[in-house]
Amino acid sequence: MKEKAQVSRKRVVTVGLVVCAVIVVLSLLTATLDPDQLVKSWFGRGEEAEGAFDFYPIDDYLSARTRDEYAQLDSRVHISDPSTGATYSLEQEDLATAEPYARFFYYYFDTVISGDNEHYATYFSDDYLAAVELPEDFTPQMVYDIRVTSYQADTERGSAYLVDYKILRNNGTFRADVGSNASRTLVIYLVETGGELYINEIIPFTQY
Repeated sequence: MKEKAQVSRKRVVTVGLVVCAVIVVLSLLTATLDPDQLVKSWFGRGEEAEGAFDFYPIDDYLSARTRDEYAQLDSRVHISDPSTGATYSLEQEDLATAEPYARFFYYYFDTVISGDNEHYATYFSDDYLAAVELPEDFTPQMVYDIRVTSYQADTERGSAYLVDYKILRNNGTFRADVGSNASRTLVIYLVETGGELYINEIIPFTQY
């Protein structure tokens, strides 16, 4: 009985030491790393995330708008402006009176859904195109739950908008940093040049 008791006490001491060691290591990590950086290292994988998700097979002949399962989802662009309290779903008949940025995102997502690679490049500023390689030959994307929120106007980078959306049966040709039916908030900066709006920068919200 004494031997069993001694063994039990040894096990308790060993477990206690292990727990203490773990606590010390976590404390050191917390003390030496910026908490924001810990968040970014987990969520901010961006371009490096390709292959981290199980993507659907690529269908070059996909007609997104004719798919029954996609037709049942909400593919409208939902606009929110916290400064005015305005929230509305943008329809084609609203474009004439809509804010310029709302019209921009309406046509932008229409292009993404259509899989129009050539026209897609026209939405970006020269500075962006010089610095970033756009996705090549992406197929029509079944994008839904699209939400655009006016976030911060007239920054050095441009006017900032929070953009959320999901992709049904994501095949990774357009977004490789998110899986199917999931959303990763983006900050999209728009700049005005010659009376037209262009995307000047896109970053994950966690890196804002």
